[in-house]
Amino acid sequence: MQQAWDASACKFVSEVMLLTTLRKLNARGLQCLPDNWLAVCHDFRNRRMPGILNAFPDWDPCHPRCAGIAAPFTFPYWMKAIEFAGETKTIGCHQFCSAIAHCLLSPWDGQPANTPPLITYLGICHGEGGDTDDLGFFRDGIPRMLQTMPKTRQTIEALGRSAPQPDDFQYALCLEEGRVVVRAVSVLDDFVVRSAPETNIPARALLTHLKERFGAFTAEEIAELEEMIHNPKARERDFQAFFEGHPHFFRRWDYREVHPQVYLVRQDEGPLVPDFVLTNPEIQQATIIELKLPNPELIVHHDNRVRFAAAIHEARSQLLEYREWFQEKGNRQRLVGKLGMEVYEPRLAVIIGRSAEFQCALQREKLRGRTPDVEVVTYDDIVCYAKRRRMLMGE
Repeated sequence: MQQAWDASACKFVSEVMLLTTLRKLNARGLQCLPDNWLAVCHDFRNRRMPGILNAFPDWDPCHPRCAGIAAPFTFPYWMKAIEFAGETKTIGCHQFCSAIAHCLLSPWDGQPANTPPLITYLGICHGEGGDTDDLGFFRDGIPRMLQTMPKTRQTIEALGRSAPQPDDFQYALCLEEGRVVVRAVSVLDDFVVRSAPETNIPARALLTHLKERFGAFTAEEIAELEEMIHNPKARERDFQAFFEGHPHFFRRWDYREVHPQVYLVRQDEGPLVPDFVLTNPEIQQATIIELKLPNPELIVHHDNRVRFAAAIHEARSQLLEYREWFQEKGNRQRLVGKLGMEVYEPRLAVIIGRSAEFQCALQREKLRGRTPDVEVVTYDDIVCYAKRRRMLMGE
């Protein structure tokens, strides 16, 4: 439930939004939802339902009109879910679904002016429409309307029968870097594997929630980074702390491990400390990342020529010094235990500035060709990748 709430986070989270996210996360107990649930959700998003959209010209769950319709129903769902949770500190999928079913199948205390959004949504999925003539005038209007929508009613009844299992407290013991750790998982399904004639082995499919492994981003995380980018008081250490806490924002590079501030010890001078070293032992690749602020000037125009500004050249010089350190075999071998691989000729990248500095993509490509040994990545590139990844995952 916590992961679904984070993925749905916005000004107003309706029960339809939350059920949709739970369905995408393969939460147990939601198999009763129609097979075309996500397809209808996609059509709503892409405005492919003109008949419905005539009634909701600004179809947006956070739009005041839509939120105003959903709120009188959504709030009682949560109140009932809290009641079902009792003394426990967490509302699980079971309590949430049971609360929805209880509220919709029992006489309604208030006088709703509209059909509950969930009933409308299920009606679209099932091709059913209810009689709403007396909905706002009778306490039993909603249960009675469901009598004319048998498939919708069956789905709501099935939600109320979801198993009372601890869906928010399923864990797996994992071995990571020689340490036994506990990781949250969801059970997708139980099945049987036939390994030999007349030999069946029970098995269970699990979904892990290690978002840094597959690159999932929440709207809250992206908003936090954008706020820092626009904050003139933000310092490099603030961005360092953010990326240490959210390493999946480096997923644009094919890494397996993220190592912040690795000390590169030198005999006669102080240590070098790159901001991040990303490693992928499986393919023996590493990338060194240096962080700079979002506000330095990136481009200088002089005599009809364009070149990178001093901030880029200073970052490049710093990164090349890191790479030179790894050219000595003794240095590389000292860090094998920490990095999990022997790093040689690592890739170099600097995160700096804003994309608006470039007039066009062609100009950026030309400048990139002049410094092929260092990848210049703007903070807008990081944000755009996170948003695109979020969209592709259907969040």
